[in-house]
Amino acid sequence: MIYFMIGIPGSGKTTLAKEMRIDLGAYIISSDEIRIKYLRDKGYDDVFHPLNIKGISTKEANKMESEIWEEIESEMDIAVRDKEPSIIDATNVSWKYLSQWITRVKRAGNDYRFVVMETAYMVCVERNKRRERTVDESVLQDMWKKYDHTLGKFVADSELWKRVTFSLNYSH
Repeated sequence: MIYFMIGIPGSGKTTLAKEMRIDLGAYIISSDEIRIKYLRDKGYDDVFHPLNIKGISTKEANKMESEIWEEIESEMDIAVRDKEPSIIDATNVSWKYLSQWITRVKRAGNDYRFVVMETAYMVCVERNKRRERTVDESVLQDMWKKYDHTLGKFVADSELWKRVTFSLNYSH
């Protein structure tokens, strides 16, 4: 079983994924952890995203981000191939990207579920301000629009809708 966490930064995905890991005995594939490890291995201990590295070009930063996503996808491919219970702890708000993974998971004969974090936008903004690694609010707004679009896809498709679990998370 593959569980896709869906929500913007600050919505509680990682916190819930850690609880689910214990309950389900599942492996967590965390885009944040893979990104942090990649950047630390390159000597950037205090940076969370390649675009925040001073002194490198946008082209080089984009290449690094591409390499990070190759590693994330490699871990996801292994989880899908081995049919291990896995939790994909990433925003997963892009329908284009998520739909490609749904196809891959189905083709491998795996079952899957979506865990949608239903956290109020302003709660996410406030949590983001208190995080060690903040995300620019314009990025949060863009992700919120993609999140809303993806939720619309679930509502429009009864087969997908059956696979959705909502996690209400409104506290600060």
